[in-house]
Amino acid sequence: MAIARALVSHPALVLADEPTAALDSKSGRNLVELMRQLAREQGLMVTHDRPILVRVGHVALCAQRNLADRRRSALAIG
Repeated sequence: MAIARALVSHPALVLADEPTAALDSKSGRNLVELMRQLAREQGLMVTHDRPILVRVGHVALCAQRNLADRRRSALAIG
């Protein structure tokens, strides 16, 4: 319900810390897909969750103060 309230006003930015934590697996997958769609339309999604990372096509990695631009197929996620 909190997700719906947050998205109903079409905010410019959504900050969602662990948005799938309290959801069952099907609802979690649906929410990730919705967030992925919003990111595609509005341009950005930030996560540290590897299962979500494998569902996106473009990833920018930030490590040790360096930013690397990579396509999903080039990532060693496993």
